[in-house]
Amino acid sequence: MSDLIKPIEISEFILAIRDLSDEQVSKLKSQLNNSLSKLEESNNFLQESIVEPNSDNKDVKQNKQEQDDNLLFKQCIDENLKVIENQNIRLNEINKLLSIRGLNNDESKETISDNTSKTIKNSLIL
Repeated sequence: MSDLIKPIEISEFILAIRDLSDEQVSKLKSQLNNSLSKLEESNNFLQESIVEPNSDNKDVKQNKQEQDDNLLFKQCIDENLKVIENQNIRLNEINKLLSIRGLNNDESKETISDNTSKTIKNSLIL
C-alpha cells in the first residue's frame, strides 16, 4: 500500500458533496477555511524566513546553509500554493452547492487574498 494519499479529483469531490447533509457541507466548508488560513499563515512565515543574500561577515558554509534554507522555504511555499489552489476550487464548489440549496453563503473569507497570493508567487521568482 502506498504511503502517499492523493486527494480525489474535483469531479469526484463535486459528486461526493452532493450526498452530504447541509450540516456536513457547512462543516467541510469551515474545515477548508481553517486549512486555507493555516496555509496562508505558514506561507507568510516561510516568506519572512527567507534571507536575502549578503556576503558581509559570513563564511562560505553559512552562505551555503542560507541558500539551502531559502530553497527549501520556496519549495514549501510552492507546494502550499498548489494545495491552496486545490482547496479554493473545492471551496467554490461548496459555495455553489450551498447556493443551489438556498443556504446562506457568506463569501467574506472564501479564498486566499489575491494580494497575498501574488506576493508569495513573486517571491518564488527571487
